[in-house]
Amino acid sequence: MSDVQLETSQYEPFWNWFSENLDYIETIFESPHMVTGAVGKMLETVAPNANFEIGKNGQGNFEIILIAGGLAENIETIIGLYKAAPKMNNWIVTPFGPRQDMPLLEFNGLSFNITDYFYQCRADEGRPGLLICIKGYDPALENEYKSAAFMFMDCVLGEYDVMTKIGAIDFVDYPENAEEFGLKDFTYLAADIDAMYGVE
Repeated sequence: MSDVQLETSQYEPFWNWFSENLDYIETIFESPHMVTGAVGKMLETVAPNANFEIGKNGQGNFEIILIAGGLAENIETIIGLYKAAPKMNNWIVTPFGPRQDMPLLEFNGLSFNITDYFYQCRADEGRPGLLICIKGYDPALENEYKSAAFMFMDCVLGEYDVMTKIGAIDFVDYPENAEEFGLKDFTYLAADIDAMYGVE
């Protein structure tokens, strides 16, 4: 993650409010819309383009994930927010959407399987670009299929790596002899990118 020294004082009003209202925020499972609405309203005052998710992680701690929404211009904002966060009992603050296991996606009434999404890495001005093709692709649902591709990339690589380690992304038709072109399904993508950059 960036080592740039950032001025973080602008984010302190949000974290002061957050810390003072932990008891209320921890009722998230009782009144999710009210809590997320209040948190979102306060976050907007210091970082209008940032987003977030709140819940509990696998260890039972509360967690707030600070999300850049795939916008490169939000990277420094998310880092600044993260660095300004205070220590809070039973809470973890996570910058950027993390890697997660998501073999299936369902939205807009459609289901998408990660193993139907294939890629090939290519050089692109110092960062690997991706050629992506989709098995079973329906041109009439282009937006849905491409949106699922970006969601899968965020899940497999994590939001920060997608924004900082991937170059140009192009979609191409799925070839009948995919293996001859060296195509791999998305489940291999993290290992390939980690091998290129090293694991931090």
